[in-house]
Amino acid sequence: MPHTSRWKASSSSSELRNSTQVAATRNVGKLLRSARSARWMKDKLPGTIIPDTIVERMERAADPLAEGRRICTELVTELGAIPGVAGAHIMAPNNNEALPEVLAGLAHLRRATV
Repeated sequence: MPHTSRWKASSSSSELRNSTQVAATRNVGKLLRSARSARWMKDKLPGTIIPDTIVERMERAADPLAEGRRICTELVTELGAIPGVAGAHIMAPNNNEALPEVLAGLAHLRRATV
């Protein structure tokens, strides 16, 4: 999933190189629920970047909730591989039941040491 290319490109910037930690924010709340919600966030929520490929993937999904959890896990895994990224803030408003599965899917990521 090449959706973290902006982060990867910025990892070579002096601002990122000079910082000790970068917190990546990924809001998965509405995205976990449906393609319609993902499209709304993409079009109406300032600062939100949801590629058309993600919306299309949600549209094709037999189980959009499970697909949203997979997408979140994949994106956070990609972000975790970028030098300088220290963590991710995962949000699931009104969908807390999705968090345990997402977190379990991220257990393979190494923990940062301070």
